[in-house]
Amino acid sequence: ASTSWYAEASEYGVARDAGLAGHTYGWLGGHTRATDPLAGIVLMGARLYDPTTGRFLTVDPIPGGNANPYDYCTADPINCFDLDGRFGWRTWIKRAVVAASIVGALACGASVVCGVAVGVAVGVAAYSADNGFSDRWSWRGAGFAGVIGGLSGASWGGAAKAAGWRLSRSTGLDLRFSSGGGRGTDFLWNGSRKFAIHSHRLPKSRIPFSLHYHRRPGIGRHRPWEGW
Repeated sequence: ASTSWYAEASEYGVARDAGLAGHTYGWLGGHTRATDPLAGIVLMGARLYDPTTGRFLTVDPIPGGNANPYDYCTADPINCFDLDGRFGWRTWIKRAVVAASIVGALACGASVVCGVAVGVAVGVAAYSADNGFSDRWSWRGAGFAGVIGGLSGASWGGAAKAAGWRLSRSTGLDLRFSSGGGRGTDFLWNGSRKFAIHSHRLPKSRIPFSLHYHRRPGIGRHRPWEGW
């Protein structure tokens, strides 16, 4: 294959060799975007982008999506792309919500009540990440998102409870879902517990539940409360 369409570029997309400005490959690699060879303007989804200034030519369509309405990737082009012109803090909040929902589901194990609580919180958080600090926000929308999240959490808890204490895998990996005083999810290898995520009251603690994990060595410790 020919490499004539490859050109090195700065972090913001300015070609190192002025004679190769406007070529398809280089700054974004395989994430091809239409570029005007003369002006050097790049079409980034919803907006036009100017690599020489590191700014978009129009305001961010998502209110609060960046440090300012014309900013590219929160001034961090090395560690991220803004391929559709709508990158911002909301994207990271959504990712955090997804990660929290996974951890929460594992921590709840086979507890339906815990699953509902986590589901409601995740639903409202996801709605807020999409619509917070904008004219799209409404308590009705947040409530509806919470209801959907709660139903999803109940479904997870019910499915885990129906699966029983142990869901065996042919590879030797077992998943053990539990509820009650030791609710959570245990990861076992050939019958030996290697890792676990729980949410329940810790010994000598007045807090109803504390999110924690177990690992080897020292599988009995409630981490991070009893050491990492």
